[in-house]
Amino acid sequence: MSENIVPVLDRSIVLVGLMGAGKSSVGRRLAKRLGLSFFDADHEIEAAAGCSIDEIFSRHGEEAFRTGERQVIARLLKGEPHILATGGYRRKRHFGLVKSRLAYSGGAGASPR
Repeated sequence: MSENIVPVLDRSIVLVGLMGAGKSSVGRRLAKRLGLSFFDADHEIEAAAGCSIDEIFSRHGEEAFRTGERQVIARLLKGEPHILATGGYRRKRHFGLVKSRLAYSGGAGASPR
């Protein structure tokens, strides 16, 4: 297939999954293929905090990290369409943030909107 067919997106594609599942690797490749920007939520959180995730946890605790994580993901979802790889998936933690912008959620019994 030599022709590059790029869909017109009106929202970001958010990759969720277990830690180590390959969200960032797949996200970078998908972004390149679609000509979109790629963001890794963990890297964006570290940039916003000015320290590593481990340092955030040790200095401020998990609750502060989760608050910052929600803020960073919400900010990223307000921008132009892009590919976003989230941190290790926890349904309650991420789904509420991306639900209103969800185009498709794969998995058993899921169907495109």
